[in-house]
Amino acid sequence: MGITGLLPALKSIARPISLEEYRGKTVGVDAYVWLHRAVHGCAYELGLGIPTTRYLSYCTKWLDMFAHYGVTPYLVFDGRRLPSKLSTETERQAKRQSMRKLALSHHLAGEKKQAEEYFQRSIDITPEIAYTLMQVLIERKLPYVVAPYEADAQLAFLSRNGHLAAVVSEDSDLLVFECPRVIYKLDITGAGSEIRHEDIPKVPDMQRLFESNPEKFRHLCILSGCDYLPSVQGIGLKTAAKFIASSSNYLEAIKTISHSPRFKVPSNYAREFVRAEMTFRFQWVYDPTTKEIVHLTSPPDLLAKYDMLFLGEPITDKKKLQGLITGTLHPDTLKPIPVAKVAVEAGLASPFGREISFVQPKQPTKPNSKVELGRLFTPVRQSNPKVVTSSQSRHFVSPSASTQIYPCLTPTKSYSTLTCHNVGISPLKKLPTPPETPLNSDPQAPSAKRSLSELSRQDEAVQAPEKRMKLDDLNSSDLDFSDEEVSSLLIP
Repeated sequence: MGITGLLPALKSIARPISLEEYRGKTVGVDAYVWLHRAVHGCAYELGLGIPTTRYLSYCTKWLDMFAHYGVTPYLVFDGRRLPSKLSTETERQAKRQSMRKLALSHHLAGEKKQAEEYFQRSIDITPEIAYTLMQVLIERKLPYVVAPYEADAQLAFLSRNGHLAAVVSEDSDLLVFECPRVIYKLDITGAGSEIRHEDIPKVPDMQRLFESNPEKFRHLCILSGCDYLPSVQGIGLKTAAKFIASSSNYLEAIKTISHSPRFKVPSNYAREFVRAEMTFRFQWVYDPTTKEIVHLTSPPDLLAKYDMLFLGEPITDKKKLQGLITGTLHPDTLKPIPVAKVAVEAGLASPFGREISFVQPKQPTKPNSKVELGRLFTPVRQSNPKVVTSSQSRHFVSPSASTQIYPCLTPTKSYSTLTCHNVGISPLKKLPTPPETPLNSDPQAPSAKRSLSELSRQDEAVQAPEKRMKLDDLNSSDLDFSDEEVSSLLIP
């Protein structure tokens, strides 16, 4: 997670701070950092599929701490899977699966303590788990957003564009994304350690790099190993700094390393380095001002003729983008989050109660804060309430289900089957809705039933009749960068 050894190397510029310094301001938070910590306390239950929301208690303590200091937390959640990070995610998933197998073997052997330790290392934060935390934020009227892809890039964009005063995280990648201020090691008392990006040149080992080219800091971090590109064996932060400092650009540094008998450089390393560089610079993020998906940094015009699919596909459908950033759509499938299933898995509803389906409710004629929950539900007739048919065996709500987190899932009166609307924690509050104007209101517009890939191909045919080149075509040889145009593009 992040750049190994980077934070210790920047220890000299880390400044102890208190959250009190940001009173009255908005501070970004990597939501998955909180959730990863939170699930440690209930990993045993999650690993065995036992319904629990104990992880929410951990998160609410941090929200209360921010409220105590008068600071508004702006939580950012991870979104879709980033193609550039596919190999890293695949490796991590394999590790989690192996840890889960060990945890289950210890559980079957009656060794609960050992099983819990392995479960803690096997739990993955799913969009369904993140969704329950979003409901708490909605209830507290706190801002949040689901990033199109990675939360780090989204936090950096918000911070660099003045939406956030600082960012709370444990990931050193935020400094590579040029996030101005990052607060590390924040504890529950509000004390932490702040590192400012502008202070990095003050570090003795970094001063020479910034004097020649500030971009070399990012090149150093990529060469030493990051989430988008594993390091060459034997090259850490210090060794990478020597090669970057003694070379005019990172391409020259890669050539020098590849010619050294000490290191075994993969044949495609140079190409993957370029991809990692572009991922740090041009990743997709959401702009809350324009309400569109944009690049973290605007790429040069020369890149328009190259495909950069390793950055992921931009979401052009406004309704889907709105559903993604508000958390109502699953990041991977872009389909509605199964809220009833989430409630059952969280222990907020019983699979042996009454069926619910999430559709638009009948709204009361006169809004009233004291309106009864029953008025938000539309009863549906059922011939025999005691008989459960196959069509009713999807998700159910128990009449005695807890309403602490999901009061909208509680049946009222004596209805056997309920139809309710996904309105988060409070039944009187709705999640942000997409624009009412349909994207295909123009009769000449493409059919909505067509896939995004088909629409994307049609757009390319209109805007760029010539065949688009892939990034692999940037160089004829993995270690040969003789093309002047490519070199001028990739070297800042």
